Amino acid sequence: MGLVIRIHDIASPNDFTVSIKKGDTAYPLDSGYYLCGSYAGGTDLVNISGYTAGSTYTTLEFDTQYWIKLIDTDTNRYIIENIKTNNEVAFAECNCTPPLITSLECDIDNLDCDLQLEATLV
Repeated sequence: MGLVIRIHDIASPNDFTVSIKKGDTAYPLDSGYYLCGSYAGGTDLVNISGYTAGSTYTTLEFDTQYWIKLIDTDTNRYIIENIKTNNEVAFAECNCTPPLITSLECDIDNLDCDLQLEATLV
């Protein structure tokens, strides 16, 4: 199963759309957003697992910043929220081994770097 963004506790009596944009900024507000779906008023939970950009379906990525835009289709009012997904390790099962540092290189001028690294798996 891939990454899913869950938006909950939505309070909209009117129908609305949900769009997503990947990147460092929400601007420009009227371009770069891709439609994730249209929903009936009263819907209070939306799951986003990806979006279609042109003819290509793109799944969500770890360690990425997204902007989620909800637009009320009756009033055309909107809200934009920022979501930063964590590194994949944050979602790992408890039995998953985190990344292990296996070497260290010291390259600082005029510094005696007689450092040794020892790693133990637990």
